[in-house]
Amino acid sequence: MLKTDQLARTTSEEIRQQLRDHLGRNNVTISELFANGVADGQDTAMPFEVCAHCGERLMGGLAGSVRRRWLDVDVLWVSEEVRGRGLGGMLLERAEWEAVQLGARHAKLSTFDFQAPEFYKARGYAVYGVLEDYPEGCTLFFLRKDLLVDSTSRSSA
Repeated sequence: MLKTDQLARTTSEEIRQQLRDHLGRNNVTISELFANGVADGQDTAMPFEVCAHCGERLMGGLAGSVRRRWLDVDVLWVSEEVRGRGLGGMLLERAEWEAVQLGARHAKLSTFDFQAPEFYKARGYAVYGVLEDYPEGCTLFFLRKDLLVDSTSRSSA
């Protein structure tokens, strides 16, 4: 029987990586589909950014990565001085196009209630999860989109 004095809290990146490695090996062992994806290189994240500059100034950008045939949008930011002029939509559309070129079939992201859930919904994203009181009084939305449904209308720029 495990004794509670054997439990310890740490902040070790080495321990965190060991846990990820152990879980990854376990996943490959128990799921043939997961193992096939790892063997095909789908488990390796391909990060990229799409940026808009005015001279030397960054006006907006999107940072994301493609992994397991999914675009994961980490950050989309547009400068206050150009918000509402379509730059966010252009960045998102270009990132989706780039992700499809890298093999993505779907996209996922999260956004707070005070950020841009309606912006993403207007661009075909659907809410698949909601986390309330994160932090207290705020709501975090999880959204997804199937990218290949509309792939014929994507720009090639």
